[in-house]
Amino acid sequence: WPKRGVAVVIADCGPEGLCTAGRKIVRTMNLELDSKSLLDKDLHLAFLAVASSKCNTSASSLREQNETGAKNIPKAFERAGVDILKQKHPQYVDAGVDQVESVVQEFAAAI
Repeated sequence: WPKRGVAVVIADCGPEGLCTAGRKIVRTMNLELDSKSLLDKDLHLAFLAVASSKCNTSASSLREQNETGAKNIPKAFERAGVDILKQKHPQYVDAGVDQVESVVQEFAAAI
């Protein structure tokens, strides 16, 4: 792993949890990396969870459930010794109802 790097992870999430690729990242990191094994690398994580609701009602009612399921990725990175990016940045966007372009621009600016 390089030193002083930033891992940018954008994952699809829904009420059932993370997408297949997101679950695979979490599983692989938990199995293959020892706890705090990357601590000396000074790595940071910029994470954005993306949901796709059909309407404002479902978006607001499912947001907490979507965010809870998506938290497994930051947890896996923190377990490995990777810090969450200190700069304030969005960590959740609902592509079905939110202004995705402005959220992505804010996310990119923080990196």
